[in-house]
Amino acid sequence: MTSKGKSNVSKKGITIISEKNLLNGGEEPLYFFCGKNLLQNCTNPTLPGGDYPKDSEAKVITAEIETCNIITNSLLSRKFSKILDNDEMMENSHLLWNCITDQFASSTLNSQTRIWSRFLKVTYKGNLLNFIMECRWSLNKFKTIGVKVGTKTLYFALLNTLPDEFHSLIEKVTPKIVTQGHSDTTLTLLHNVALKQEAINSSENNGKAIELNREMLESNTIHYLRN
Repeated sequence: MTSKGKSNVSKKGITIISEKNLLNGGEEPLYFFCGKNLLQNCTNPTLPGGDYPKDSEAKVITAEIETCNIITNSLLSRKFSKILDNDEMMENSHLLWNCITDQFASSTLNSQTRIWSRFLKVTYKGNLLNFIMECRWSLNKFKTIGVKVGTKTLYFALLNTLPDEFHSLIEKVTPKIVTQGHSDTTLTLLHNVALKQEAINSSENNGKAIELNREMLESNTIHYLRN
């Protein structure tokens, strides 16, 4: 199977190291190394050239090389190219693994900051449905980078963003938000309210249009009869 399939295993039978499984602390790749009896090479700074019995030093070096090869063959992202160009890294699997996870953590934090900043800049521009859609975009992005937005956090953010006219509306759905306890619940309830309000407005506008047409018809009829 390729990395595009349901499994995170490459054609060589190596677990793919990607942002998705590194979000979980790299547990899936580490399980793979454990199955190969190479886990200690990633988690412990056991370096070749250390104080080992002569008959085991060759095994340690071989295990280091094998682990480094597995790591480099498993990487999907090009963002680690500078690390892979470092010869010292390629001889030390523990150092290599830590550099990869540290760099990923740094890039993930930058992504989280960027998306959170975008969420804070979302403003209500007169259309509640569009506003909700922008908020949902941020929530979906949060999920992909492993960020959980609490129900109360989203609730207070919405109160701060929406104009005062919506505060009483949000307060009405507060009990459901608290009991259901999911950040997306807030947006779902607001979305339903927005749809109902849109239907009411549409109905009122249709009624006004019908009334206006009736008045125009009467006016034209009277004008015609007078002439």
